[in-house]
Amino acid sequence: MQPQWFSPAGSAAQTARQDNDQPTGQPAGSVNGQPGGQPGGQFGVPSGGLATPAQAAIQELTARAETLLKRLREVEDALTDQEWWLMGRVMPEARVLAEMTSLLSVARGELETFLAEVAGQRNDAESAARRKEQDDVFDLMGDPMWMSGSREKAIALLRMCAAQIQPMRQYANVLQANAEKLRLPAVAIDPLSIASERLVEAEELLRQPPR
Repeated sequence: MQPQWFSPAGSAAQTARQDNDQPTGQPAGSVNGQPGGQPGGQFGVPSGGLATPAQAAIQELTARAETLLKRLREVEDALTDQEWWLMGRVMPEARVLAEMTSLLSVARGELETFLAEVAGQRNDAESAARRKEQDDVFDLMGDPMWMSGSREKAIALLRMCAAQIQPMRQYANVLQANAEKLRLPAVAIDPLSIASERLVEAEELLRQPPR
């Protein structure tokens, strides 16, 4: 039996497939309606120079990776609102959220590595999701009403993840495939591969019944 938070991705997955239909090799201009960035890393367009077709494709790939990274950060930030790992022993949903947060954190870090290698972007430590300390969480765990509210919140977050993870995994798979088509070096492709693998694991985690 599937967990109560799991539901087959519908409109979100369809949106991801529509996004993926756009050819990666088109000239960089916008991604999801937003202006695309100008990569300045090892594989980017030289400052003041004209982009070759390959450089334009890399530029577009970088912009798409930035879009995925932004969404990953938003989801991860939503999950780090509470110290779910502290409640994992008494709340199965909290344990799943803690594992999910760990997987998304790795995926986010790998995307940051990809952008650092391809576009020369430095990781923005301030924008990375961080757990908010709750010194009294152990005392609150003794409050049945607080625990009930926390469980409802955990289930809502897991439902949100069920709607978001599959499109993000599909997006990451397309990024990896396009990077391979562009014959980028391993230092660029490997982070995308790891990010895709962690998102696959996150998707599988959501399908497992809580334990």
